[in-house]
Amino acid sequence: MNKNKLRTLILLLVILLVLIAGAFLLKNLLGDDKDGESDVIYAQPSKNITHIAYLYEGMSYDFSKVEKDGEEVWVYDGDPSFPLEQKHMKYMADQFYQIFSARLVTDDLSMMENFGLDDPLLDVTITLKDGGKDRFLVGDLVASSVSGDEEKYYNYFYHEGDPHIYLVASSWKVFLTKELSTLAALDAVPELSGSMVREFQLKDREKELSFVYQPDGTAAYSSGFDYFLKNADGSLSIANTQVCYDLFNILFSLEFTSCASYSPSEEELSACGFDDPLLSVGIDYVETTETESGEFDEDGNPIMDSSETPARFAFSVGDPCEGGYYAHVDGGSMISVIEAETVELLQKALAADFRPAEFCLIKLESLDGIDFSYGDRKLAFRLERQAPSVTAGPDEEVQEDCYLNGAAFDDSVFQKLFDTLSGIETESFADHMPEDMTPYLTIDFHRNTEKFAEMRMEIIPYDNNFYLVRFNGYQHMLINRRDVENIISQLDAC
Repeated sequence: MNKNKLRTLILLLVILLVLIAGAFLLKNLLGDDKDGESDVIYAQPSKNITHIAYLYEGMSYDFSKVEKDGEEVWVYDGDPSFPLEQKHMKYMADQFYQIFSARLVTDDLSMMENFGLDDPLLDVTITLKDGGKDRFLVGDLVASSVSGDEEKYYNYFYHEGDPHIYLVASSWKVFLTKELSTLAALDAVPELSGSMVREFQLKDREKELSFVYQPDGTAAYSSGFDYFLKNADGSLSIANTQVCYDLFNILFSLEFTSCASYSPSEEELSACGFDDPLLSVGIDYVETTETESGEFDEDGNPIMDSSETPARFAFSVGDPCEGGYYAHVDGGSMISVIEAETVELLQKALAADFRPAEFCLIKLESLDGIDFSYGDRKLAFRLERQAPSVTAGPDEEVQEDCYLNGAAFDDSVFQKLFDTLSGIETESFADHMPEDMTPYLTIDFHRNTEKFAEMRMEIIPYDNNFYLVRFNGYQHMLINRRDVENIISQLDAC
């Protein structure tokens, strides 16, 4: 072996030894951090902690545990009225239940400056029930890739009175480095269902919609409609049920993500855009309470009395901000943040077409007759029903006889005609009214209902593809010409 090869071999051996030594030192410094191999260096049940104070990146906060209405609750010393989220404070106090070290670094406290502990990232002091205090310092962040491929992070850690400096998982400090706004109990959004809502409003800077929920069918000719648009004069127009459901899904799942400001001044509200809000939402609903009436049914079960209490939840959306948009609940004590995606969904809902797409939801059993008029023809169908006999079984159907212009008519042919009419679907909405509004086909419904007993549908030529339908005050629906031709074809065959 010549000298050059020998020198190269020696150099490679030296490099290998240096790498092995470095890895050994790094492992001794950071440890393996495997489950079960960490040591508990401090333990204190949260029930023993009465005060937590921390200083983090210039933010200084003090929290005390006090008794309120017979319960222990945490308050912010700087403003005891601040609505602290108690579960966040519980998480904070639980951090001291057991503190694990990833590794003992040194017992030479003169080296604290080397680890960022002379000017710590986090300085925490807790006070115990017995009056004792414990102080903890968290220093520089250290990254390690010793335990597999996943990179792990640690902070240098010192517990005052303990003659050691440790490495502690950086996740330990998460709940002790929060800004006050993130510890707030956010304005609650009531848990609602569609049956609880009586009216809701949605408006932006250009458009306002108001909806009324009336499930009893008194405001519409069909029980298939529950939601109605409230017009400026107070009258109601049928609203598209599915579009209303889509809006409900947004409203019932919304939440505020953080507190931007607590107890804001008028100037703050104005600066966040609430003088002229981007959106305003209002929901009027009822809360149902059940109480025992003191009476019992035949099976011995208590009969419950229910009562409804009206309630309202309303909020406004202001200007864009970090994390979404500013939001403010009517009567609330804070400016919250709502996600941009939720605001965009509400804006999209506001721009939706709430006109009903349903063509005709009249039920056959509500009819005594139908008149069809087109050209010089008029076909008057009448239905006569016979009540079931006293001896009839529960599944026996009502006897129904059909007449056309006074003469007996095949009931199955009429049923097919009615099914064809009911099966027509709106394909589009009119963007203008035709100059000639003369109906091509007029349909008069004679009903056995208290409300909307007489209803007229007029089918008017619109263009080469559609007919315009004017029905019960609506004249926006467009139906396919082929559907109308199908109806006429069946009428011609009668």
